[in-house]
Amino acid sequence: MYGNDPVAVEPLVNAISESGIPAEIVDRDDLRKSLWAKFIYNTTLNPLGAILSMSYGELSESEYAHSIMDILIEEAFDIMHAAGAGTYWNTADEYRHVLFEQMIPVTYKHRSSTLQDIEKKQKTEIDTLTGSLINMASQYNVAAPMQTVMYSLVKALEDKF
Repeated sequence: MYGNDPVAVEPLVNAISESGIPAEIVDRDDLRKSLWAKFIYNTTLNPLGAILSMSYGELSESEYAHSIMDILIEEAFDIMHAAGAGTYWNTADEYRHVLFEQMIPVTYKHRSSTLQDIEKKQKTEIDTLTGSLINMASQYNVAAPMQTVMYSLVKALEDKF
């Protein structure tokens, strides 16, 4: 919110919503939960989609990619909980169910921005996304080997250009 008055941002929220992008006013706790939800979504799908050159839907249909995503989600939840943070789902299992049953189907054809950056031969946001998660894992002494592998593989792809 802008200050403590949600009315101040109402015109902006309405304009964004009318443009076709759902927007709503939330309190700070909801904002933190939303940011973690988006962070986990992106650190699960973006690097893997770039490495395998697959859309989100294609990832979800691959037994092997699915198993990697399960591990990435588990690690992200471990890191989030160690940091004393939370999101809308208390467990990785709850999140997985929503991700595979609700989120991915509506973004089935989406190709991650990381994949699009690799295809354009430009630097990706991997440092900001997975790199940040790995730094938090180190800070809170949480193992994140799969996150580290994803990070390293995307950096190897970046090395090609």
